[in-house]
Amino acid sequence: MQLVTTNSNKVGATQTQNNLQTAAAHAANAHAQNTNRAYQNDLKLVSAYFPNFVNETYQVTTPLTATDVAAFLGHLISNGYTDNKGNKQTYKPATLNRIVATISTIHKQTNIDTPITKAVRAIISGYGKTLTNGKSYQPKQAKALKSTTITKAINKDAFNTNTNRGLRDKAIILVGFAACLRRNEIGQLKVSNLAFDGEGVTITVLDAKTGNYTKYVPLATDTDTCTVTALKQWITAAKLTKDSYLFPSIIKGDKIDTTNHIAGETVRRILQATFGSDYSGHSLRVGFAVTAKTKGASVNDIQLAGGWKSATMVNHYTEQVTAKQNAIKIF
Repeated sequence: MQLVTTNSNKVGATQTQNNLQTAAAHAANAHAQNTNRAYQNDLKLVSAYFPNFVNETYQVTTPLTATDVAAFLGHLISNGYTDNKGNKQTYKPATLNRIVATISTIHKQTNIDTPITKAVRAIISGYGKTLTNGKSYQPKQAKALKSTTITKAINKDAFNTNTNRGLRDKAIILVGFAACLRRNEIGQLKVSNLAFDGEGVTITVLDAKTGNYTKYVPLATDTDTCTVTALKQWITAAKLTKDSYLFPSIIKGDKIDTTNHIAGETVRRILQATFGSDYSGHSLRVGFAVTAKTKGASVNDIQLAGGWKSATMVNHYTEQVTAKQNAIKIF
């Protein structure tokens, strides 16, 4: 998209595509791949509007002011963007918040004060209220996939375990839920990331959004809904080796293609095909939090189990459960 504007920063030619991509990676090199990709796209957008924002050494050469960023936000809100299908779309407040976070991050990494002030953030907050007729904007939350829903599906033979696809998909859902994994983390797992013992399985997740970490999933009493059992059955049936991806692609004829592994989008498709279109790839983590809170787990324990950096998202996901648990019967 060609952007034309007048501001204090716009002088000279736009940086080359390679420089912008490298600058984006420099700004976000502490984050997971998906976060890096988002930051990279954000920085491309910012640099198209402010072409002298960074230089060849990938540092801020012309710092932005709060006024610059406010004008930029106004442009994005007014003009929106065109999606991959050629349709005009409006920016969501969450996307604008991520963009200003990118701007703030690259300033800080160059030891320059961030231009993101309360006044700048107020623009996004006010925009959110405009979208919701004056009410506080609430991002759409993925529908929670609860343990009871998974159990019912398994009991109704939603997964045909006489096929490779059925065995794999059942293992994907169970491990994604029980280990509270992000959908892309599921796709990146290798057999070597699992360590089975007599009581369960230790799962090592590498290059996650919050860094490397381990999860432990214990054996379940019911073998039909046991994550450990499902994983072992799948690995044996698929004849996977230690170096294999845990969840390779399955192609025509129910054949396993060990040269490719599933993507996060595959997890979403499996969820929607099995449980309905209301669910998304994030439903596993939301469902884990809701189920755990319903069963009496503390917010702190859920936060640790899910690898969340703070309790904010856990509290958000479990808000309705907490309200029920804290309700006082007065009649």
